Amino acid sequence: MKTLDFATGLISCAKFYGDRPALIEASDGETVTFDAAVDSIARIVSRLDVEEIAEDAVVLSLLPSIGWHFLFFAAVAASGRGFVSLNSEANTEELNAAISTLSPAVAFVPPYLSSHSLKLLEEQNVQLIEIDPHEPLDVMPNIRTRIDLLGRERDGTVYLRTSGTTGEPRFIEHSANALWTAANSFADYHKEVMSHGRFLNVFSYDYLASVFNCGLIPWSAGSAIVSDPQFRRRESALQMCHTVATHSVSVLWLTPRMLNALTASLDAPFSAHVKESLAGVRAVFVGMSAISNAEKRKLETGFGVPVLENYALTETTFITSETLDVRNRGANQSSGSRLPWVELALGDTIDGEQREMMNGNTERLYEIAVKTPFLATAIRGPDGTRVALQTDDSGFLRTGDVGFLAPTGDLQLVGRLRDIVKRDDGLVQLREVEEHARKFAGVESTAAVLVKNENREDGFVLFVCTTNENDQFAEDLERWLHDSLPRRMWPDHVQVIEQIPLTRSGKIARADLLKRIRVSTTQEDKQTL
Repeated sequence: MKTLDFATGLISCAKFYGDRPALIEASDGETVTFDAAVDSIARIVSRLDVEEIAEDAVVLSLLPSIGWHFLFFAAVAASGRGFVSLNSEANTEELNAAISTLSPAVAFVPPYLSSHSLKLLEEQNVQLIEIDPHEPLDVMPNIRTRIDLLGRERDGTVYLRTSGTTGEPRFIEHSANALWTAANSFADYHKEVMSHGRFLNVFSYDYLASVFNCGLIPWSAGSAIVSDPQFRRRESALQMCHTVATHSVSVLWLTPRMLNALTASLDAPFSAHVKESLAGVRAVFVGMSAISNAEKRKLETGFGVPVLENYALTETTFITSETLDVRNRGANQSSGSRLPWVELALGDTIDGEQREMMNGNTERLYEIAVKTPFLATAIRGPDGTRVALQTDDSGFLRTGDVGFLAPTGDLQLVGRLRDIVKRDDGLVQLREVEEHARKFAGVESTAAVLVKNENREDGFVLFVCTTNENDQFAEDLERWLHDSLPRRMWPDHVQVIEQIPLTRSGKIARADLLKRIRVSTTQEDKQTL
């Protein structure tokens, strides 16, 4: 597959989509066309050159809006430099991780960045360029033509922060040209859904979904990015649907939490309003394991919007995807068909006991390996070391996900290797315990975390959120679990918390939960934090 040049692609966007909306700010309706957006990108590149920022430097953005982050990302990447993004409210740990790992030469900052963050950047000799997001971009120098600035044919680098569920900050290193090519490929695969539409982007700036799913993909299809920076602060189905209806959003990417909010609204008094608001949505895209087929069909029937499931990793971008014509083919969940540019391989066979526990039938299960032209180039660790992704001799990356290929050819994923606890009397899949505990009256959400007991044996703690204010709720739940589950599936401890912490990608932040276990053991009341 031929790799496309990102800078050339931006020029093509201005040429072919000129006066079409490229960026829409949901809070005030401000709209920037493709022509104006690419001119702004050219001005940013010019500013980097005026400031004599080295062409191999890493540039850090701490700007406060999705639209501004995307413009600066596009400019830095198109100029051949490295780009990393953090929220303007990033904490000390996050900022330290970016500085120590990537050694940025310059940072774009808003006028109101905290004094602590400014001091930290200055102590590390990071050059600061203040950008007021309330001022127009044309205040920047415009000393060259668009073609001169963007027609450099240099490949930039994008660094995406990830900690998975381990809590250790790392940065996945991607080629900007490869991401642009992947975006074009995925948009073309879903041309009917994605062409000349509007994508809602509510994701954190340093997450792949913000840059790729709701950034590069819509632009490659001539679609607009509708950014709602306030959505995460008041996340609800009503707020999302208001933005969708007001700005004629046609494509949604939903995190598990957003999906749960939408599902819950089916039984709410305002469900008719939600359905009316979603009338113009062509499709809702969700990540693998976020929803069962039964829930998907319920949503599709209730709101009349197709829900398409996908399987992707930050290291690989998309691997499989459902389409409007081919979906819901799995008995439980369906990640869709393998994308044309991806190769799948079935790796190590999962043993019989583990297979039965994870799948409940006699299907052979394997660890899934994937080969794609859009594989990340490397991972940067906390100490700044750059390590290439570990693939086998044939170029396949082991994913850690377990599944099998269905007769339809769809990939069926049933779990992850690390979500399994091994005990003397059998194996336990944590997801099964989580799902079972949610059947207990008053339980809103659950998360099970692997721990080691005092004998260094595998165990797990079950965290629950509840609407029940009974002080004995954790004990009542624990007794019910003992009565309804085999001994091997009993948690070592049940702990009530106000909210399950999530990563920026909407996954359970198990590292944060582990810290809460350690904190709670120093308190007299170990049931509630």
